[in-house]
Amino acid sequence: TNNVKGTVVTKPDWNAVPDTFQNETAKQAILLYPYAMQLMAIAIRPCALRTAPMFTDNEIQNLLDEFGDIVSFPEMPKTPINNIIEHILDKLDLAPMRTVLRELNTLLQWGYLFTFYRTNNRNIDILNRKTRQALQCLQNKDSRGFADGLTDCYTHMFQCVCSLLSQKYHLSELDRLQSPDNILNFVE
Repeated sequence: TNNVKGTVVTKPDWNAVPDTFQNETAKQAILLYPYAMQLMAIAIRPCALRTAPMFTDNEIQNLLDEFGDIVSFPEMPKTPINNIIEHILDKLDLAPMRTVLRELNTLLQWGYLFTFYRTNNRNIDILNRKTRQALQCLQNKDSRGFADGLTDCYTHMFQCVCSLLSQKYHLSELDRLQSPDNILNFVE
């Protein structure tokens, strides 16, 4: 696809991915993504709970308005969840937790493409629906619903990437990972 600036955008060659798993160092680097996704699904809840009351109505409306872009460009698998995380990071007043969340977010940014381009648009639709529901909870001043909604988003992404890596690329290391839901239910 060419944009108006002449840049050519190509999708990655996913047929080359299995060769990467033959290299143990590369394999460990790839496995870091689902591990980080698992931790993000757990860490986002207390951060969202803490910062939800700090969101202004204008910020919430701007985040909701980003869904208009999704309708305008449905072929683009995007969701404003990263923008929500940026707002949470800006508002989070606990420096150690902000550092953990920022590092997790940095680790996860490259993998959105991996998670969704290799699965299907249905997963993108599910993520967008979950993100919108979380934002609607935030708009309704339901901090717990907002936090639970973001946890659901990251749990969904975790399940997508684990399913892909386990089924398509036979990474048995993922069989030992617990779903964030199981861990959170155990903690509660």
